[in-house]
Amino acid sequence: MMKTEETFHVTELFLLAAAFDGEMIFGLPDKKAYQLMGDEIFKEANDQLIKKGILTPEGKMTKGGFYAVRALELYYNSKKYVRIQNMMFGFQEKDEDELIMLMEMEDGTYYRLYMISKALVLTLLSDRFPFILREPQEDEKEFLQKEVSSAMKEKLVQFEPGDDFMNLEFFHLQEEQRVRESQGFNFRGEDKTTPTSEKSVAQESSGIEAEEPFYQLNIAYEQWFVFPKGDQLFMVDPMENSYYRASQYWFLKILFEQMDFPYKEASVND
Repeated sequence: MMKTEETFHVTELFLLAAAFDGEMIFGLPDKKAYQLMGDEIFKEANDQLIKKGILTPEGKMTKGGFYAVRALELYYNSKKYVRIQNMMFGFQEKDEDELIMLMEMEDGTYYRLYMISKALVLTLLSDRFPFILREPQEDEKEFLQKEVSSAMKEKLVQFEPGDDFMNLEFFHLQEEQRVRESQGFNFRGEDKTTPTSEKSVAQESSGIEAEEPFYQLNIAYEQWFVFPKGDQLFMVDPMENSYYRASQYWFLKILFEQMDFPYKEASVND
């Protein structure tokens, strides 16, 4: 696992991304907003990278800086992203063993960057969300998912799962193009329109003159809330306001496929 215990300010990540001409990094705030603050904030970011041993005083990349830039570039080039709570995952080719994890430490401000094996990611997620390892109920062999009754839905709306709650979001990039109007999502993956199954991800236009075009990413977006209640597992599609009792197999199939974890396909009746 490549990691740094250093916490990077978002402006430091912008400077690292400049090494591969990366302008818009999915999951981070709009770079334009920081550019409007002037050069001083980026000079401070450069000084911090020197203090952290990422850059030399002459501005050259150190070995540690090379690894950080490489991880960020792989994240930048990902064709899909998965967000689980404060962790955003970028992907290489499906058969690659490592993922890139961008962990948000403070809202939209400080981050940690990791290249981490899929096996270790699964271990970390299982520790954080023990219901990943739950034993399925006997009747879960008979269904994948089934919508709950109105009475159960009312109970679930009032239910507070506490820490046993996973916010699972998928962003699949489809096409990049020039546009002149901000719509859909911004580059932090934040919804800015009425939800639909097919979304547009757009860089927010703060600080950009109206006539200046900017990049938009079209993506397919999906979100699930996952939590146990008693000995049962539930999944909620908040975009459709649909509540389901989920089999452990269905939940893990979604999680493993989106995270590119290898697994053996099986029948629900196996």
